[in-house]
Amino acid sequence: MQNGYSVEEVLSALVSPFDRNGDGSLAYLAAAGAQQLEMTHTERRTRTDSLSSSSAPAGTRVVMEEVEAWSVETFLRASDANHDGIVTAAELHRVLRAYDPDHDGRITIVDRDRLFAQQAATMISKESRVVRIITPTLPKPAPAPTPAPGHN
Repeated sequence: MQNGYSVEEVLSALVSPFDRNGDGSLAYLAAAGAQQLEMTHTERRTRTDSLSSSSAPAGTRVVMEEVEAWSVETFLRASDANHDGIVTAAELHRVLRAYDPDHDGRITIVDRDRLFAQQAATMISKESRVVRIITPTLPKPAPAPTPAPGHN
């Protein structure tokens, strides 16, 4: 088993979330004639956490929605060798080769993490909000006994 990722795998991980038209290149300047810019990506996730509060019944859970927006504009500008506003796969390969020090076509996990930390997407916003609170269903209390006739 080979260590790390192929350059193509890293390239796909970088490009896929942003490549809206599926052409393998990313447009970041309107002057490039792009129908839509491909430098931001939004991710939505929900998570459920237990609510630990003295005023909440045991087992109460909170459903949170997290929305994160990411941008690769800085990375794209640095990668665009001919400054035409579109970063092609060839231009991205040139950048990725710097993270393949032994030129074997593979990027180690350490080098991939260094690439992502130094160059790749930067978070431009993050928002979390409560979607709903789920309280446990408690059993209904037993009905109060009815007094026997004649016993008031």
